[in-house]
Amino acid sequence: ELSMLRERWPEVPRVALTLGESTRRFIKGDWGRAPKIIEAVADLDVEMIATLNSLQLEGIERLPGNVRAIDWVALTHLLPTCAAVIHHGGIGTFGAACAFKVPQIVCDTEESVLVRPSEVDPRTLQDGTFRNGFEFDVQEEVVETVTTWEPPAKKLEATPTSEYVLGRGAGARLDHQTMSVDEIRKLIHEVVHDPRYARGAQEVYAEWLAMPSPAAVVPVLERLTAEHRRR
Repeated sequence: ELSMLRERWPEVPRVALTLGESTRRFIKGDWGRAPKIIEAVADLDVEMIATLNSLQLEGIERLPGNVRAIDWVALTHLLPTCAAVIHHGGIGTFGAACAFKVPQIVCDTEESVLVRPSEVDPRTLQDGTFRNGFEFDVQEEVVETVTTWEPPAKKLEATPTSEYVLGRGAGARLDHQTMSVDEIRKLIHEVVHDPRYARGAQEVYAEWLAMPSPAAVVPVLERLTAEHRRR
């Protein structure tokens, strides 16, 4: 895996695509998000490392020549080699990108983060809709109509993460439900090549360095607790 990271396209910026660990277990084709992003990258002068498993790659017949898929790799190895990262808005990935001063493209939609109930016969559902008893190769015998739950096509933290990145000028927001392949292509090109985003990522990094460490916060919490404890 690390040898793949050391192999570079000559003089071409690298972009990471990482969409989290949770939904990759049961969302086929990643709600159509991963295929759309990879199609957009095909005509760009960049190299993409996509940390996606076979379920997330469902629906992609063949990867473009400038995209390499790897099931998993530590972001501490991947991100220092990248000019930008496209991710799902998870706080761990967001923090890693901040630590390595990498501009971020955060996948976010206009949907509510609440799951949507629907009354259906679970036997008629295609893979990609979360339902209890039907995940991780467990198939219960259910014959009656039940309430199932369809999750929104985004991470819970995606909206606050994308708003923070946008507010600091450290990246952009990608809505795969409303943006065309051409719009996504232009967005990726802009974030990779416009130096404003790199400066924004540098400023976010400086803000994080200026924050107190956990060890420095503990005495403050102890003092506040002592001052406001009920007597």
